[in-house]
Amino acid sequence: MNDIIRQKESKTLWEIIMDNAESTSNDLSTKLRQRITEYLTSEGWRVGGAKYPQGTQWLIEANDGLGRPVIIYQESTPLKVIERILVVTALTLSDEHQEKYTDLSLEDKRDLIYDLRQHIILLGIGYAGLIDPLTKMFFEDIIYLDELSKGEFLKSVRKVRNAGILAATIIARRFNEPPPPEPPRPTLGFQLPEK
Repeated sequence: MNDIIRQKESKTLWEIIMDNAESTSNDLSTKLRQRITEYLTSEGWRVGGAKYPQGTQWLIEANDGLGRPVIIYQESTPLKVIERILVVTALTLSDEHQEKYTDLSLEDKRDLIYDLRQHIILLGIGYAGLIDPLTKMFFEDIIYLDELSKGEFLKSVRKVRNAGILAATIIARRFNEPPPPEPPRPTLGFQLPEK
């Protein structure tokens, strides 16, 4: 009996959808989008829709309550829906920071870019735009549907969001500025002792 319960609890979202599938891949993709929206909203993320760019089956824009955006989408081709989800965020340097970046020596620019790349790689996140001139950075994680569970999905969303926070923190430190605000903390059912 316990083995049956464990098996049901350990199924990925994709397995659950496939078990209940009776129709087309568009219906499956719609169910997937609905479930991901539920995952995000259950954790306090604000969710909105967006116009789907070419090559996507669907797209969800979400932010963590402090205005830090993450985009989640499923790719598609004319022949089939691709069985993976991408979680993406971007960070654009303000005009003020671009000016400060331009004033850095070539060696300091290189050190900053190496520092950003090294930390992002250690997070296990893909990136683009970490080149000179540093103007806009992209961070992404890929989740394959056969691995998709609520825990794995939300872990990926937090990693991507945190990659943006990490990059902003490294840049702020380099320019001797205060760090960006911390991410929201989950509500705890108990109080931590005060020091």
